[in-house]
Amino acid sequence: MVAVAMLSASCGVYHPQLAEIPLIDHKGDVHVSAAISTPLSATVTMSAGVADHIAVQIYTDITSLISANYSHFAIGYYGNWEKSAFELYAGFGCGTSKVQDIDHTWLNFGKYYIPYAQANWGLKNLTKAHIDFGVSLKAGYIVPEFHIFNTERDFYSWDMETGYLIEPQLFARLGSEHVKFGLQAGYCLTNIFRTEETYYDPFAVGFGVTFFVKPK
Repeated sequence: MVAVAMLSASCGVYHPQLAEIPLIDHKGDVHVSAAISTPLSATVTMSAGVADHIAVQIYTDITSLISANYSHFAIGYYGNWEKSAFELYAGFGCGTSKVQDIDHTWLNFGKYYIPYAQANWGLKNLTKAHIDFGVSLKAGYIVPEFHIFNTERDFYSWDMETGYLIEPQLFARLGSEHVKFGLQAGYCLTNIFRTEETYYDPFAVGFGVTFFVKPK
């Protein structure tokens, strides 16, 4: 989804990843999406139907308030019935993050890996405004490798605790057959990233634009 978006003052080591929910129709469908989302992230998503009922997706997120980025690749199944569509993806994501407190007493930096599965469902091209809307549910496993440096004690520690990840999302977009503007909102639930040095942002909202290339 290019965009102007809402801003957020919080900035943790992770936030819900608002990859476009494409709702691929047929082989040859290509979606290219750019967006801005909270917390001050720029995202780009490319999705394509590469074969009958097979789609792939590439996504990247760069967060401006901290030195952070996240990318994933996914492959999955798609099916459509008149105005509705369903997708089921399996993917692998990896990200990096660097966070420091206001008083500069500690610095947290490192990386994490997320194997996941995601199901998308929605209605598309409703009315003359070509409205799409739907829901998504992502479930995965987080494997972090964070290094925490205490500047007061000149001491390093490591946070390698693994845990689950659940991310429901809502989206809506409208426009023309080939260009649509949309809103997307996501929530993240996990059992890790709960300390002062490794907190996360549970909510994200984004606004952007998607370009569609339909098969002839």
